[in-house]
Amino acid sequence: MDEERIEVQADTLQEARAQLRAQVPEGFTVLSEEVLADGEPKTARLSAVPDNVQVLAQKELSTPATRTAVVKAFAEAGAQAAAQALARRELGEFGHYRNLRLVSKGGTGFLGLVKKPDEYEVELYREAVFEVTYRTRARISARIRDEQAYLTLQIAQAGNRQVDEDKRMTIIKELAASSDARVPNVLISLLNEPEGGVQNHAVIALGQMRNAAAVEPLIQVLLHGEDHTGTGGVRYLAAVALGRIGDARAMSALKAALEDQNWHVRDGAAMALQWLDPRSDWGRMCAAIRALRPATKARLDQLGAKYRGSQKLGSVGEVIHVLQDEREKYTRVVGWNAVPDAVGVSFDNYVRIGADEAPATRRLDIDVVRAEGQFVVYMTSTFL
Repeated sequence: MDEERIEVQADTLQEARAQLRAQVPEGFTVLSEEVLADGEPKTARLSAVPDNVQVLAQKELSTPATRTAVVKAFAEAGAQAAAQALARRELGEFGHYRNLRLVSKGGTGFLGLVKKPDEYEVELYREAVFEVTYRTRARISARIRDEQAYLTLQIAQAGNRQVDEDKRMTIIKELAASSDARVPNVLISLLNEPEGGVQNHAVIALGQMRNAAAVEPLIQVLLHGEDHTGTGGVRYLAAVALGRIGDARAMSALKAALEDQNWHVRDGAAMALQWLDPRSDWGRMCAAIRALRPATKARLDQLGAKYRGSQKLGSVGEVIHVLQDEREKYTRVVGWNAVPDAVGVSFDNYVRIGADEAPATRRLDIDVVRAEGQFVVYMTSTFL
């Protein structure tokens, strides 16, 4: 097994932890530890002082005592309560009873109308009780793992299609944090998995690792990956991963992806190009695309306005001020349109003109045009 459990003890918890670190074999990591005893002084009332403890102080609270008594009750439960009360009264707070037994059944009184209680014999006793302040040695139990053995197992399971997909995805997330030289090739091999969670997680992990060996395989995914959902899927993730890696070899493929039919892919490519070269014309243009993409309702409302025909709103980098119209609600992004000298984004807008009127659908086109060294924003609204 790749996991083991070890236990250490010392006079103090700090010393126990130091011993634990010293006993962990090379190549193992501590997954969890449990403090079994903290080594701190404790005070308790005890009938006997335990072995294996260091007694710091001891005070006798009671001495042993025993006697026999008789209690009367109509039922055994009542006799038990009476015996305990008698033990406390006769022997103090540490008094108890034991060996309760019936010695005489109660009879009936005159004309059988009054029942006499049963008699029980009971032994009352008191043990010696001490108030003891003591300290035990600190003890820690730890679960440790052989990282190389564990990593080898994880690598094998990541590529095994017989393993549950959710487990494989969890493994891939863990592998992304590994510096082992085997991991990038394992993740690259998973790019050939059928479309789904494993392939997506492999792409994300390669972007997080920023390994240059993944650039060409990710470019192939960006250009030729399958997307059966219409959301860009793995191709969008590949664009983002290439941006995270930051290798110039991806520039050409990312520029081509700006004209992809799927707006998710165009969005991912814009993000990646902005990261790759933020000060270039391409980087500035893609920053403009990203700035115009509404990520939240607040952003949509900020762009919400009454438009009449075509309106120039100013250059990118300036705050875009538009006239707010609380009646207009923008619901979803339709798509991006991108060419080297102009970039646009469209929204479907559902606008309620009045309280009693049906919503009208309107398209809002936003264009970013490169002109005289600046990117100028134009917005045009058209009722459909």
